[in-house]
Amino acid sequence: MHSVWEIMVRNKWIYIKAIAVLFFVWISLTQTGAAQQYDFKHYSVADGLPHGQVSMVVEGADHQMWFGTMGGGLSRFNGTEFHTYTQKDGLRDSYVTALAEDTQQRLWVATYQGGVGTLEEDSLRYRFTDSALDTVVVYNIRESPEGNIWFATYGAGAFVYNGRKLTQYTTKSGLISNTVWDFYFNDSGKIWISTHAGVSICHDSTIKDFEGNDRLNGKIIYRIHEGPNGNWWFGTNNGVTKFDGHNYEKIYTVNGDSIGYVYDIIHDYYGNIWIGSESKGVFRQFGGNGFHRVDGANGLSSNYVYNLYRDHKDHIWIATDEAGVNLYRGDEFVWFTKEKALSAEDILSVNEVREGVLWVGTASDGLWEITTHAASIRKKQIGLKGKEVWAIEKLPDGNKLLLTGDNRIWEYDGASFTDFNKKMDVPVEYTVDLFVDSAGEIWIGTDSGIYHIRNGIVRHLTEKDGLVDNFIWEITEDREGQIWISTNDGISTYDDNTFTNFTMEDGLNQNVISTITQDEEGGYWVGTTAGISYMPALDQSDTLFVNFGKEEGMEFINTQFLAFDSNGYLWQGTRASLQRLNVPKYQQTGNMEIISYNFRDQIEDFEFTHKAVEIDSSGNMWFGSTKGLLRYDPTVFDRDTAGPDVKITDVLIGAQSWEKVIQTNRASGNTKLSSSPELDDSQNDLTFTFSALEYEYPEKSQFRYRLQGFEKDWNGPTQIQETVYRNVDPGEYNFTVQARNQQGAWGPVNSVAFSIAPPFWNTYWFYGLVALSVIGLGYAYIRMRVNLLEKKRLQELVDYKTKGLQKALTEKEVLIQEIHHRVKNNLAVISGLLELQMGSADDDYIIRTLAESQRRVQSIAMIHEKLYQNEDLAEIDFKKYIKELLDIIVYSIDKDDKNIELEYNIDQIDLGIDQAIPCGLILNEVVSNAFEHAFNGSNSSTIWVDFLKNGDNIIFKIKDNGTGLPEDLEVEELDSLGLVLVNSLVQQLEGNLELQTSEEGTIFNITFEKAVAKRDLPI
Repeated sequence: MHSVWEIMVRNKWIYIKAIAVLFFVWISLTQTGAAQQYDFKHYSVADGLPHGQVSMVVEGADHQMWFGTMGGGLSRFNGTEFHTYTQKDGLRDSYVTALAEDTQQRLWVATYQGGVGTLEEDSLRYRFTDSALDTVVVYNIRESPEGNIWFATYGAGAFVYNGRKLTQYTTKSGLISNTVWDFYFNDSGKIWISTHAGVSICHDSTIKDFEGNDRLNGKIIYRIHEGPNGNWWFGTNNGVTKFDGHNYEKIYTVNGDSIGYVYDIIHDYYGNIWIGSESKGVFRQFGGNGFHRVDGANGLSSNYVYNLYRDHKDHIWIATDEAGVNLYRGDEFVWFTKEKALSAEDILSVNEVREGVLWVGTASDGLWEITTHAASIRKKQIGLKGKEVWAIEKLPDGNKLLLTGDNRIWEYDGASFTDFNKKMDVPVEYTVDLFVDSAGEIWIGTDSGIYHIRNGIVRHLTEKDGLVDNFIWEITEDREGQIWISTNDGISTYDDNTFTNFTMEDGLNQNVISTITQDEEGGYWVGTTAGISYMPALDQSDTLFVNFGKEEGMEFINTQFLAFDSNGYLWQGTRASLQRLNVPKYQQTGNMEIISYNFRDQIEDFEFTHKAVEIDSSGNMWFGSTKGLLRYDPTVFDRDTAGPDVKITDVLIGAQSWEKVIQTNRASGNTKLSSSPELDDSQNDLTFTFSALEYEYPEKSQFRYRLQGFEKDWNGPTQIQETVYRNVDPGEYNFTVQARNQQGAWGPVNSVAFSIAPPFWNTYWFYGLVALSVIGLGYAYIRMRVNLLEKKRLQELVDYKTKGLQKALTEKEVLIQEIHHRVKNNLAVISGLLELQMGSADDDYIIRTLAESQRRVQSIAMIHEKLYQNEDLAEIDFKKYIKELLDIIVYSIDKDDKNIELEYNIDQIDLGIDQAIPCGLILNEVVSNAFEHAFNGSNSSTIWVDFLKNGDNIIFKIKDNGTGLPEDLEVEELDSLGLVLVNSLVQQLEGNLELQTSEEGTIFNITFEKAVAKRDLPI
């Protein structure tokens, strides 16, 4: 006989093969417990968090988030940026062990090196420096309903601060352990104290042990939490204990996973309990039932959870030991991907075959059946492995029709697949859509028209039958039973064998139509490659189509599918995003609100698939994409409709903050302005920066703002978080700003008021000064005007008189010229008479005497001639006069037997008539005498005439080189008429005559002062 061991060894390969076959069959047919991808928003060091190890999360009263880190200090987050506080801001070290904000909005902070402080403005102030609390590690800080602050410490018990004094409780006071982890305050006034050795209860200052300590999972109690249904939950070093007031339920594992150390417990908006574990992630309830594990496989950044926090919008924050903070955005959207749940990435079609069961067509792995649960799915392959399944339709007999990528249609009866093309004799052509209408008729859309099967009869409908285009994208049916056909060149409707067509000529925004759906009011929504065209019910509007695209706020326009949810919102799948159109609001107000969801922070490089949308019997929407299935729960959306708060983070005057007016409260992150501060007129360039306290989708936040007093209408919406106003006029202003989230909900308004003072020239005192100045200037102007008028009148009178005088003067000048002219003419007559007399005389002496008289007359006449010819009637050019007079003398007495030369040295001098006539007569007498008597047979005879300036005097010299006068001749004793005349004329000039004579000749040297010519004319 063979032993059992021998038989097993001999047949081991048979057993191995059998087990392998059974295993692969089981794997291929049924896979359970596949995880889903939850919607977490991660904040890490890459986003600005100072450290990845986060010990605690707290929300401030102003809805900003505070994070205590183990190595990076304290950090405040406003949805846009992190502001971190470290040792330079007063922290003793960068390891924050506890964090809390009380009802007085004081932020309490404890660090590893001991002590507790409060953050006041921009630095930490430690309050209990003289107490033992200042030297111990604080693990938790809680405020009681009475407003007392409780501190849980390591090894020093519990401390309570009532605002006046600090009280310490230790084992001597009745505590079960001096290492305290947490406090819980119930409605009866009892304080439950979690310690390292169980639970103590403090009531009326008396502390005793909790009687259920021995029935808890572990000895160390980290957290006590009371759920919404009255159950008590104890987080221990070995799972959790649930206490309903009577019975204790110890929970060590969830679905085979050990819970281990539990550091925190909370409940969410729906009452589900969340358990944060040391190394297993989070365990959460769904629907108040059993727990499911949520860890890194579901999108959590780390499985090491320190702290759970629920904010005022019921979002769950999860602080981890190594990978920052996770914000759970809720169950509104949940992804099922190949990595987490599915067997293939590309989902081409989805159809609910029965309640809770979906059939999913993939691009590479055939047809799958998925049974959905709250936290996991069960999947099983139906068939068509390796094929693309593009459409799933249900026949009236319960069989399914399936369109595959090889353009074949398969009929599935629950057991096998039949080639439907062959069965119904339908040609295998490029097929895009498959549809079964309410009457059980089959419609097949191809690139060559439609194959319509009714009662087993196949009919081919094309453009020849009235179809707008042969390339068919989708076939659907409205509530009235009319068939709507989306084509590559417009829309066709089919009713009673008649096609009705609509194209861009009728108002469509594009002729390439991908899908059509109908709303509750009977309107049609048409998906195109350019967005959506809305066709209201024909009895409700005269407008055929209203179009929505980029200009109306669509981020993406290439439509893949359209579907309405249970709230009446229209969901549009595109190649890059999912967009929600608020159709109810549009139908009420005429304004369309469009919100885009791109999921890029969860899933990369995906597209939604054409027609891959299904609404299950629970109202959930399922969307197929190239990266898996997306489930949308419309009931979750209504949980939070409030928009985000907005913070004005800074106000700049020019390029700098005006610190005297604008006080930035760094602890709250808001800019506090004094009550309507006044800026001067030069501070009129203002920059406002702001941020939205939106943590789920901060990149989707939008803002609108306005400067009241400057503009009436809102600016925006915009994603820009800054605005600039330049050259703002003086006046009262109020800057208001508002933010909205991805759902389109606007939050509360924040504002700052200020005023800009007018310039000095636009103030009341300046107006008064200007008024006084205007009055003064007016008075001065009037006085000046009067003076000007008086002066003008006087000037007119003077001008009138001057004009008369000028006229008289002109007449006098003409008269003087005429007198000179007449005198000259008369002298010329006298000269002519003398000439006649000389012609009739026989005596030489008489002739000579008459000639001398004639020359004297001519010298005088020449002066009068020069005066009346000159513009200046007072003076003549004496240089020119001397030359002309000498020419006349030479001409009149020059004899052929004498060779006499004249040499001149004459300056340019103008003389008045009173000095010109005497000088002319002197010149005539002396030169004539020299011609007559100075030269007796001399061959070289010269007469020199000098008429020169010497300062204010004139030197008049006449010289000859003749025989000279007697040496003893005295001027005063002269009896010659000519010399007497010369001497008389010199005296008339008030000059000096110096006569020099010798054998070498005679010199007449006359010196006199040049007189100013008289210009006065007698009136």
